[in-house]
Order: sequence, then structure tokens, then C-alpha cells
Amino acid sequence: MKIGKIIVYILLMLITFFYILPFYILTIVSFNANIFSKPPQYYPLNPSLGGYIYLITQSLLLTWIFNSFIYSFTVTAGVLLVSTLAGYAFSRLSFPGRTLLFWLVLIGMMTPTVILYIPLYILLSKLNMLNSHAGIILPLMVSPFSVFLVKQAFDSIPPDYEEAALIDGASTLQIIFNILLPIIKPTLYTVVLFNFVWTWNNWLWPLFVSSSPFLFNLPVAVLMISSSWTSIVYINAAAVAIFSMIVPLLLYVFTLEYFMKGVVISGLKR
Repeated sequence: MKIGKIIVYILLMLITFFYILPFYILTIVSFNANIFSKPPQYYPLNPSLGGYIYLITQSLLLTWIFNSFIYSFTVTAGVLLVSTLAGYAFSRLSFPGRTLLFWLVLIGMMTPTVILYIPLYILLSKLNMLNSHAGIILPLMVSPFSVFLVKQAFDSIPPDYEEAALIDGASTLQIIFNILLPIIKPTLYTVVLFNFVWTWNNWLWPLFVSSSPFLFNLPVAVLMISSSWTSIVYINAAAVAIFSMIVPLLLYVFTLEYFMKGVVISGLKR
């Protein structure tokens, strides 16, 4: 038994090492380590803050940070609202086409997001919403995966709670927001974490529907300030990447407990 545990611990340590290695490389490159030299530099021989200095001297840095927060917060709030209402409808309400619509949600989960970019681009063009904050935010406010997660969480709650609330005269919205949502709080934290981090790191969609640097977010800034037509300045790219990781990392640290509980809610039984 002890030998088995030792082998398991060794395997876990190896897996952890390979997970941490890219972040270590990114960090030392941001301080001017040359990993492409022969032999590679495993730590900065001539440490430099040049990448970070170059980043903070960018005139649009505050705009990119502001856009990242605006996109992440508004998209996450929209996804949370839509997923809550849609998840409740699929879980509790009976209406024509319910099964078909839910199958469409499942199909949406299996469809690569990039496939939808061209039809969404055409739609935004018809609505004159290209190169605007609304054009970047609104299409991202629907997440089939989040709808599925919330629906499954509602399914795990016995209907006795709602029946008691209805007897007391509560409305449907009161039941959802005052009774059911506190019960599925771990799932809601998971939805928030997934969508906030995904939106924060999403560079393709803002770049796809906007051409103005004033609408770009931090991930697009990585492309903007770290590359030219002929080469990539790796120290600048690594510095921007490290800088843009801070907010998702802090969010993950503070919601880790709820994230671990959020995918499957158990313990609620009749």
C-alpha cells in the first residue's frame, strides 16, 4: 500500500511540474531570460523590467484594462441572468417545444464558437453594431454550457421548496431569486468563474468585430505591443501575459472553494 501511495505521489508531482513549467517559463522570459539560446537560460542572467516598463508606458493601457473589466463584468452578469431564467424554465416549466429547445442548447454546447463568428458578424453589420462595445458584449451573453449547468442544479432541488413558497404567496421570480438561487450558489460561482475568465482571455472576438484600438482588451494588447510584421518581442509579450493573468488568478483563488463544489451539487434529497 505504501509503495502504491509513493507511486501516486510521484505521478502527481510530475503532472504538477508539467503544469507549472509553462508559467515558470513565461515568468523568466518576462524578466529577459533567453530560452532560445544554446543552452537555454533557465533563469534571467541579466534581469530586466523592460517588458513591464514598456507595458505601463503604453498610452492606451488604461483603456485596455477598462475594456477588459467592462467586457468581463457585463458578459458575466448577462450570462448569469440568462442562464438562471433559461435554466429554471427548462427545469421547472412545461411549454411546447421544451425538449427541442433543450436539444438545441446541447447542440450549442458541442458547436465550436468560432463557427458562429461569421453569421454573428453579418448580423452585427446589419444592425450597425460593429466597432462598438455593445457589438462585442451582447453576442457573448448567451452560454449554452452555463444554461445546462444551472438547469442541472435546479433539477437537484426537490420541488417541495417551491410548493411551500407558493402556499405562502411567493411569485415565480421571488422563488427563483430568494429561495432557489441561494441553494445553488456553488453552481453560480462556477458560472461566474468560467465566463469571467473566458471573457477576460477572449482576444479573437474583440479583434474580429472591431478595428479600433480603443475597443481592444488586454489579450488583444498582447498582439498589439509584442509583435511586428517581422518578429515577436517575447519579453513584451510575456510581461503583458503575466499582467493580464493577475485578475483571473485572484478570482480563482477567492472562489476556489465554491468552484470545487459547483459542477455537481449533492446532498439535497427528499
